[in-house]
Formats: sequence, C-alpha cells, structure tokens
Amino acid sequence: MFSGKRNSKLVLTLCCLFAVMLMGAKFPSKEITIICGSKAGAPIDVMARQVAARLEKILGKPVIVENRTGGTQAEALSALRSKPADGHTLVTVTPTTLQVLNTTLKDNFKFEDFVWLSQVNAEPYALVVKGDSQFNNVKELMTYAKSNPGKIKVGGYGTGSSHHLAFLEMIELAGVKMAWMPFEGAPEALAQVLGGHIDVAHTTPSLALGHIKAGTVKVVGITDKERLTLLPDTPTLKEQDVDQVLFQWRGLIAKGGTSPEVQEKLLAALQQVYADPSFQKYLADGQQKPGQYSGPAFEKFALEEYEVAKKRLSQLGLSK
Repeated sequence: MFSGKRNSKLVLTLCCLFAVMLMGAKFPSKEITIICGSKAGAPIDVMARQVAARLEKILGKPVIVENRTGGTQAEALSALRSKPADGHTLVTVTPTTLQVLNTTLKDNFKFEDFVWLSQVNAEPYALVVKGDSQFNNVKELMTYAKSNPGKIKVGGYGTGSSHHLAFLEMIELAGVKMAWMPFEGAPEALAQVLGGHIDVAHTTPSLALGHIKAGTVKVVGITDKERLTLLPDTPTLKEQDVDQVLFQWRGLIAKGGTSPEVQEKLLAALQQVYADPSFQKYLADGQQKPGQYSGPAFEKFALEEYEVAKKRLSQLGLSK
C-alpha cells in the first residue's frame, strides 16, 4: 500500500496533469498576441499579420500583432517571458534571434527558455540601391569598394543581426571594406537609401518590391541559388563572383513550459494557415519560400543554427 505522503504526491501529480490537459482542451480561452521585434512594415511584421489574420478565423479568437522593437529583440523576448506559458503569447523569430541569444542577450535568455514552434517562410537577402545610383550590379559595387575602402555605407537591421553577419561574410568573401550602418529595421534602411544618406540597404526582395516597381530603387544582387521570377534581370551574388547563398527565415516561438496539448493545437492551426491558398499567394507574390520545419524538427534546425551562429560570432570577435 502507498503511504499517506506518497498518496498525496500521486494525487498532486494527477491534479497537475489534469489541469494541463484541461488547459489544452480550453485553448484558446482569450485573445492571442503575436509580438514582433521589428517595426510595422518590416517583412517579419507583414508575415506576423498575414498569419494573425488567418489564425484568428481558425481558432475563433482575436489574434493581434504587437510591435516591440527595443534592444534587438530584447523587448519582445522579455514581454514573452512576463506572460504565462499558456500559448496565448507568441513571438516572431529570425536568425537574428539565435545570434543575439549568443551575444547581447546571452546573460538574460537561453535557447531552452522557448518552445520553437514553426518556421513560417524564408527568402534571400537583397542588396538595394537608389534608382539613380551609379551601381547597376554587385560587380560594379565591389570594384568601387576595392578602390575606395570603407567609403560605401551599407545599412540594415541591427548590430550582430542576421543582416549584419551576412554583410560581414559578403565583404570577407569579396575582399573589400565597407561601413555597416545599423537601424531598427529594414524599412528604415531602405528609407535611408531613398533619401541618399547611405549607398546600399541590406534587406529582402519582398520589402523592396513596391519601390522596385516604382523605379525608385534597384536590386543589384540577391543571395539565392538562382534568380527570382519577379526579378529575372537581377543576378545572384554567385553569378557576380561572390560565393554567398543565404536565406532570411522567419518563424514563431512560445514560452518554455507551454503544454504539449497547447503546442499541438497551435501547430495544427498554423498548418491550416500555411495551406490556405491566400497565404500561398502571399508567399508567391513576395517570392518567399514556405517554411520547412515545425515542432521538434524546427527546434532541431534552430539549435543547429544557434551553434553555427555561436561559432561564426566567435570567429568575428562579436561574441561576449
């Protein structure tokens, strides 16, 4: 027979398990918030709003997007940590998340503090210049940079971000020196290019498409394996003697400790979002690729990327 103490522990354990199952059964019980660490209008903000609009219909509860831009995702991750682990608060993530967890946020957060839910989409990086720029392709840009070390100003999201690391790798591969100008988001970098304050924006094709169609900017190179159908005249960096193929992926996380039942409901709902023809059109219109990983597969992928980022940051002398 069990002792009274053992019986009490068993009852407590069963009560906890029942409470978790009940929580999953009732999810969602209120509105869901997707916190975005970038400014409104940034590609990841647009992605969050595309997901939110469809998730709301599927789950039957309001889904709002909240922008918290401070500290290169520090504000967004802190906001998530302050909420219950009940699945009602999600945060957008990119490769930058993995990089800041290795650097500026290393003492505040750990990889395992989060449930890595799903990768939503991915697209190559793009080098964008003003429409009347003297540079028409990456070859011309690199030729000028070699003759004028440090003179070219390239702007993008943050310091130690995925854009920053991609930029550092690019100039290393090209054997040139350029100046990095960090901003709170890619839209701000693009605005600086349009204003003539910097020479190049390190961004993504989806953000620049409207300006490309208007003729106010031009893309001189992308980091894909092949040219995009919407930009058939824009060569890849590989075509221009810079051997760089990289993608900016975007995804969603929840707070660590979120129950498996809630995770399953969220993942099932997200799969319905991705299968929606209108969501597929959003991806196609922006020349974005669908996400490849969900659940444990996404966690495994993100952990591998986290370790790669740690090594790369250490090599560059950017880790704490």
